[in-house]
Amino acid sequence: MVKQLYYYTMNNLTRLAEGLWTQPFPFSVGGCQLGTRSTIVKTDTGLTIISPGPFSKNQVAEIQELGPVVGLVAPNLMHHLFMAEAQKHFPEARVWIASGLEQKRKDLKFDDVLTDESPELWRDEMEQICVPGFPRLNETAFFHKSSRTLILTDLVFNFEAMDHTLTRWVLRMNGALGRFGPSRLLRYFFLQDQAVFSVVLAKILEWDIESVIVAHGKVLQSNGRNALREAYCWLPTIQSH
Repeated sequence: MVKQLYYYTMNNLTRLAEGLWTQPFPFSVGGCQLGTRSTIVKTDTGLTIISPGPFSKNQVAEIQELGPVVGLVAPNLMHHLFMAEAQKHFPEARVWIASGLEQKRKDLKFDDVLTDESPELWRDEMEQICVPGFPRLNETAFFHKSSRTLILTDLVFNFEAMDHTLTRWVLRMNGALGRFGPSRLLRYFFLQDQAVFSVVLAKILEWDIESVIVAHGKVLQSNGRNALREAYCWLPTIQSH
């Protein structure tokens, strides 16, 4: 039997730390089986879901056992496909979106746009910062303070291995196989302003990061700050830190 490396087909809600869970999903883009991941954070008033995925009824029920869902977040301009569906599952939740998504998804109802200031809903649990330089992405990074976990979406991949032939080939060509870091596509197509991105990345690296959650690939369990610094060491500002 071929060893199964599609960890993201294991649709299990995983507790990473006190008040922090992830939920992986199968997800294919152009035949490439990249998978995706939601992050669930517990606050005083309930749960906030970052990057909602295609939840099944059983997964919705499992999440609701943890508490009421009070917040839904589309963290960048790419991770919004399942937001409308999540709103139906959790109709009482407030919705935050990445800047620019209001133009891209005019059909999507939302309550507020993400900024550098954490909303009161999760201010005690998470810090956040909008990452400039990627106008096609407009990602917001989150830092779960008690677990020292950085929550990213597309700024880094972390595929150790891949047994699906097409996906393995595409990841290797994109510089995203067997390493933690940005893909070549992100670096050369999405990154438009290296200088402003470098400044904000330096601020992110001031957080005391241990773990890093990514949407595509394996959760990095330790040494997150050094791994992120090394992943972007080609930036002049990061080289000087």
